[in-house]
Amino acid sequence: MIFVTSGSSPLGYNALFKACDKLASRRDDLNFICQIGGSSYLPQYMKWERWFSHEKMLHQLETADLIVSHAGFGIISECLRLNKKLIVVPRQSRTDSYHSQSSLSEYLHEQNHLMCLKEIDKLESAIDSIKSFQLRPYIVKSEIPQILNNYISKLIIR
Repeated sequence: MIFVTSGSSPLGYNALFKACDKLASRRDDLNFICQIGGSSYLPQYMKWERWFSHEKMLHQLETADLIVSHAGFGIISECLRLNKKLIVVPRQSRTDSYHSQSSLSEYLHEQNHLMCLKEIDKLESAIDSIKSFQLRPYIVKSEIPQILNNYISKLIIR
């Protein structure tokens, strides 16, 4: 299963969901589940929900074979913690340059922890190639990220 998310931003990510929906319309071997957030595009060929509860989001991340996402720190750090294959597609700003979060995903791509896709029209080939791609696990040498994650999770659940 491929889990696709635009994060918690009210902006959504129409271009990402349109690209995935187009693939789903012609590729029976790709099973997508999406959290579309604030996107106005409503997928026709994929299962989707606007928002997942925190528990359901964690379940989707844990059970996914692949995650496709925007370049948000939260989703990147959770996927690295879970040692999941991740394709990051940074949102393009109105000036067609990278969103400020893209520098993190580019750095982690260079370190072979995830795949950063600069051109959304290459999503299909990225999905096909990451299946056999060996990503380097991200080793956390501190308990601080887990402590912060637990604390934030408790706040969200309330």
